[in-house]
Amino acid sequence: MPTSRETILQALLAALQSVPAATVLRGAILPERIPTGGLLILRDKDPGTPEVTLSPLVFDLEHEQVRRIQLVQTGERDFEVRIQLAEGAAAGLVFNEVIESVKRVFRDNGLNDVTVRAGEAPSGFTASGKFHEVVPLRSAGSRT
Repeated sequence: MPTSRETILQALLAALQSVPAATVLRGAILPERIPTGGLLILRDKDPGTPEVTLSPLVFDLEHEQVRRIQLVQTGERDFEVRIQLAEGAAAGLVFNEVIESVKRVFRDNGLNDVTVRAGEAPSGFTASGKFHEVVPLRSAGSRT
């Protein structure tokens, strides 16, 4: 006789199989191609820690006192912010504001255990490094 848990899972599988044109699998790995009618996979084991992938575009890293910001992943959950400051900018304050902005993006995406710190190295090109150029806009009355 199946356990209560297995009975519930079988009922859920039967309900999923009623979705028109969808392929329904139980415990399968994700195939390379998704069937035309869609794919539903019922997994009833511990999924482990979910993997989160963030596009660089989610980081809207702009600051009026920064010329260039670079976010570098230095470990699985460790990041470093490298900044090229605008002339006369207060480094400590700017780094803190940018780091808080980066942490907010991670928190908003369920990544609460990520470490973000100010980098000692200057911003520069790396194999996958991205730059976000900030071009200050002049006010309408400015002629220079």
